[in-house]
Amino acid sequence: MFYIADIPTLVRSVLPSFHHTLRKAVSQRLGRQYWINHCEHCGAQQNDTDMFAEVGGAFFPASKEQAAAIQLHRIDQPFVGYCEDISYHHYHFDPKLDNRICKSCDWIESMTLIEVNTSDVLCLLH
Repeated sequence: MFYIADIPTLVRSVLPSFHHTLRKAVSQRLGRQYWINHCEHCGAQQNDTDMFAEVGGAFFPASKEQAAAIQLHRIDQPFVGYCEDISYHHYHFDPKLDNRICKSCDWIESMTLIEVNTSDVLCLLH
């Protein structure tokens, strides 16, 4: 999912435990507000299309090795959110991949899954 307009409170409360630069802001490019990744060094907004829908982007690995370096943190709570687009159904052609057509979801099974214990967060929220 990208161009995420809303994230449930429980999920937002877990986010500070991760190293991330995601925050809600008005996109300079699109002129609308959503949860945007920002550069950890200069704070510049990072376009979701470049990160999620371009081969070699931060969340669209070009190989199994790159996919394995991505950590998926499973937050075992119901998630109802709103997003403007999803990347897994977009087909991409990358000549560096020997003319292979691929989708970002092709690499999900190679990514590293980490379980997140949300019971501590739930206690704080109640």
